[in-house]
Amino acid sequence: MGLKISRYAPPISHLFYADDALLYCKASPESFVVLRDLFKKFEFASGQMINFNKSFIKFSPNAPLDFKSHLTSILKMQTSSSFGTYLGVPIEIPQKRSEVFHPFIDKLTPRIASWSSLHLSQPCKLLIISAILLASLNHLMVAIPFPLGICRKIDSLIAAFWWRHDWKRHFVHLLKCEVLQAPKDSGPLRIKNTHLLSQASLIKSYWRLQTL
Repeated sequence: MGLKISRYAPPISHLFYADDALLYCKASPESFVVLRDLFKKFEFASGQMINFNKSFIKFSPNAPLDFKSHLTSILKMQTSSSFGTYLGVPIEIPQKRSEVFHPFIDKLTPRIASWSSLHLSQPCKLLIISAILLASLNHLMVAIPFPLGICRKIDSLIAAFWWRHDWKRHFVHLLKCEVLQAPKDSGPLRIKNTHLLSQASLIKSYWRLQTL
């Protein structure tokens, strides 16, 4: 028995990426014994060893503490309250999604400030915005819906980078963000709107899942 994301969704028993694996099962001694035997068979067949020091078990919040101790002794793994992040993307999304992006914004701001100090030409800035700054968001956008407030913050940072030559000084923005983000047939810059880019990335991911 795996994990269901909704009542009528098919159960998910495992997820694999590269050399990492995420296994779902019922929190019962029988399930954990099966997993232990499965690990032994894998090691025997492949000749590889599972690093249990880098592996962990995450229980549901309703699991009793003494029950957790008994189950962890079967697999001899440590427990964790969170899956953490994978390639910079949080595996578990909190109710307030904006909290996920605060560390990213904190890292992005000084990075843009350092670029502004280079006194780049406008074509160079346009290349950095399109090929580096927005491209660095792709792996997040295909997995997590960006909150509108976060999108506006990123668009504001991009606009400041476009107009400023000194991050410590304020420059007048001669055009609105809507003009900078005009579609291909309406404007020469074609700086992408972060919110629309996020929605398009999610729709593209959904389409890929539907056409597998």
